[in-house]
Amino acid sequence: MVGKALRPPSVVLYEVRGTRYEVRVDSVDKTECLALEFRQDGQKILLMVIYNPPENDCSAFLAEKLANFAVYYDNVFLVGDFNTDMLRLSNKLSDELTFFHGGGCSQLDLFLTNRNEKVLRFGQVSFPGLSQHDLIFVSVDFVVTRSSSLRTYRDYANFDPHVLENEIRSIPWNQFYAMENPNVSMEFFNEHIKRVHDLCIPLRASTNRRRYNPWFTDSVRQSLLERDLAYKDWLQAPTYLKDMKRHHYKALRNRANTKITRAKQEYLNRFLNCSTPSKTLWQRLKSLGVGKDKHSGSCDFDPDDVNRAFSANFTNSSRRGEISVSSELGSPYSFCFQPVHDWEVVNAICDIKSNAVGMDGLPIKFVKIILPLVVQHITYLFNMFIEGSTFPDSWKHAKVLPLKKKARLNDISNLRPISILCALSKAFEKLLKQQMTFYIEGNGLLTDYQAGFRRGHSIKTAALRVYDDLASIVDKKGSGILLLLDFSKAFDTIPQSKLLTKLSAQFNFSSAAWDGLIAQQCGKIYASLRTLYCCTPSAPTATKLNLFKSLILPHFLFGDVLHIRPSASSLNRLRVALNCCVRFVYGLSRYDHEA
Repeated sequence: MVGKALRPPSVVLYEVRGTRYEVRVDSVDKTECLALEFRQDGQKILLMVIYNPPENDCSAFLAEKLANFAVYYDNVFLVGDFNTDMLRLSNKLSDELTFFHGGGCSQLDLFLTNRNEKVLRFGQVSFPGLSQHDLIFVSVDFVVTRSSSLRTYRDYANFDPHVLENEIRSIPWNQFYAMENPNVSMEFFNEHIKRVHDLCIPLRASTNRRRYNPWFTDSVRQSLLERDLAYKDWLQAPTYLKDMKRHHYKALRNRANTKITRAKQEYLNRFLNCSTPSKTLWQRLKSLGVGKDKHSGSCDFDPDDVNRAFSANFTNSSRRGEISVSSELGSPYSFCFQPVHDWEVVNAICDIKSNAVGMDGLPIKFVKIILPLVVQHITYLFNMFIEGSTFPDSWKHAKVLPLKKKARLNDISNLRPISILCALSKAFEKLLKQQMTFYIEGNGLLTDYQAGFRRGHSIKTAALRVYDDLASIVDKKGSGILLLLDFSKAFDTIPQSKLLTKLSAQFNFSSAAWDGLIAQQCGKIYASLRTLYCCTPSAPTATKLNLFKSLILPHFLFGDVLHIRPSASSLNRLRVALNCCVRFVYGLSRYDHEA
């Protein structure tokens, strides 16, 4: 399709979803060309859309291009508004007139090709109300394999609740409670719950239906039909009736445009009614294209480059200095994670809004459905993690999606990582966060000047405080200076050592609170070692040492940050993990390095 603008003229190709192509731009003088190169079953196909301004003869240019392209491409198709005398070319498909104006009519819009036998059908249709040009179209003989339009999904609204309940109760929960390893318990729970999910929740298939315009009523359709018929009558009318038919067509065209405008306004007034709840209203606005697009496009960068860009934002804990905290800042209270109750687990799971599925493959929709049947087991699982200061290995993996902050900026620094976590891990972290928040805020350990990430505080709170301070200074006839600092990637660059030291020394967090984090790092170390043992069993020592430095050493550095008041079990965990790494690098068996 050709799109024309007054300043400057231009050509536009509208993409068909699922089509693979490459863009070629080739413009000479005033003639503008936009070409797409397709590949279909080993054949190279070139489609070029052309706009040539009036009073510019491009016949020689087009003849040359058609001859040159025929050498490199099996099939060449040129289409557009040529605005020139095309009678010199013989590769056109029709001699029908395509442009109609007050002084007559002419042939300006053509379709040229070097493969006439590929053309199955060629024609033109009028475009009343939008252009004096007819819209030309062509059907070409190419077999295109399209992806299936079927979409599969789980139907959570229609299932047999009795079968679901029986399957949940048939799980051998006595084996679950007899397990002592938290990771094994987590795997047992996930495996059986996913089996019940796949068995009881039916899998449906649906086709992607085309969206329709809800404002397009029968009255609008009738008006458009009458307008199109009047337009054809005007074109086919004899000379003495041209003016009358033309005025009649314009009247029907204006009436159709008025009906379309009125129908759109009435629909929007109903759709965006002020009495609609705010949440529903925002959803409807987003459905109309208002706001940011959630789909920022695919990431075209190399995955290794993206990983390096994300990793470079984090603070290197090995470069930290000694941090001293005054004993006067210490808290008389002490914090340690406490076991949770069933009602707390229910509230935490129900508060999860996102339906994204993590690496464990357990949908939060299904967890909410079976929550009355499994809340006791989930509570037992969470308390096992808290009492043992462990974090399950399956929760340490996440789907990381690199999304663009600005849709049109194609730069690797414009990407931000979005981690899709496991459903139950979100609830578990929410419970731990509630305990920490209750302890810190209940004992008044935060400064009154902190407005971010606190309940009842926001940017308005901080702005009002600044405004009040400045107004107070002005009333006292003084001078004030406002200094604003903006940190790039602030959350990624927070010094972890300072944060943990403050929590331990100033807020008096017990060492047991960090044992789970150290256990989590050890789990990542062992997972990396298992992979390296499988992939590099006979690699040289230097190669293994480099792999250790790049893949495993960062976990030890983070574990070293957590050494504020480490427990004996945490130190022993890190020592054993380090011994395993030494055996891997130097190819030693157990206890050889201690000899």
